[in-house]
Amino acid sequence: MTSATQELAQADLKIEEIRNLYPDITSLLEKVVWGTEGARYKLVDIGPTLAHLPHPTYITLKLGGHLIGLRLYLEKGAKFGNQTLHSFYHSYFAIDPAYKGKGFGKKLACSTVNILRQKIARRGLIYCHVETENLRSLKIAESLGYRNVGRFAAMSFSRFFPKSSPRLRKMTTSEKPVVLRLLADQYRDHALTDFPESLSPESFYVLADENHLLAGLQMEPQHWKILSLAGTDGKIALYVLPHLPLMRDLFNPQRFEFLKIGNVFFEQGHPEYAFELMEAVLVEHHRKTLMMFWDKGSPVFQELSKAGPFGVLNALTETPVEVMALFEGMNDQEISDFSSRPKVISPSDL
Repeated sequence: MTSATQELAQADLKIEEIRNLYPDITSLLEKVVWGTEGARYKLVDIGPTLAHLPHPTYITLKLGGHLIGLRLYLEKGAKFGNQTLHSFYHSYFAIDPAYKGKGFGKKLACSTVNILRQKIARRGLIYCHVETENLRSLKIAESLGYRNVGRFAAMSFSRFFPKSSPRLRKMTTSEKPVVLRLLADQYRDHALTDFPESLSPESFYVLADENHLLAGLQMEPQHWKILSLAGTDGKIALYVLPHLPLMRDLFNPQRFEFLKIGNVFFEQGHPEYAFELMEAVLVEHHRKTLMMFWDKGSPVFQELSKAGPFGVLNALTETPVEVMALFEGMNDQEISDFSSRPKVISPSDL
């Protein structure tokens, strides 16, 4: 851009917060290629996912009245230990491909931090997730004062022939308090729990013997188009698996349809109940693969991983992701305590 063009563009820029899910928002999100190095993908039919989020707000960037960028944020009370922090999770950092490389992304990132800091006022947390290989986004976050406070893995659970279970059913509305208690107990030493806000009864399944709950999970159908994956294993998944019988049922990069799960619990000492539940949910929704997000330092994950293999697809596509956080009004000891705890990845945060 010339100096005169830049001044004109800046004068015609408008940043505002909106709550309504307008068509141009979904159009922009589905146009963007997500990721910079390693895994790169496009979102398909993202509207239903956005519609089910708990009270999302969109920070929009418009040039001449035309939407060229946006960020989504969720306001919540995220917990760690006995504390509840006024928290903001932000995601879907999107710039129209036609306007990339012109400084609009940095302006939107700075504006997002300023807006959310004003809302926190005295004490709280702003956080986001950045793929470990997305060096550009990590650098931007660090330049704005974010700290790396944890890491989790985007993982898959897949079965060629998942098994149904007579013990599968939807959670009833009356069971919500019980499920909230079970989740709170299972993740009592974790950070970033938000179960009262993220729990969605209409999409929560349980494994039960009559009224005794053995395991539970929240799920949502997703559809991505995978453009690239990191490393040799990623290339095998992308270019070889779609041509192999059975394997292509697990993973079709052109139309990767899966179930995203979160808010997982299972009876202590019985992680096999979670495996039974995951397979049964796959059968219920005619899928072969689900995606889950785990901090490997979590004792819940460590117990779950002993129940058996997650499937061949996970060995090829597991992706590390960093948890980046900006703290307001917290001392070094509190931040250290927060950072040292295993993180829960909320189903509303991805």
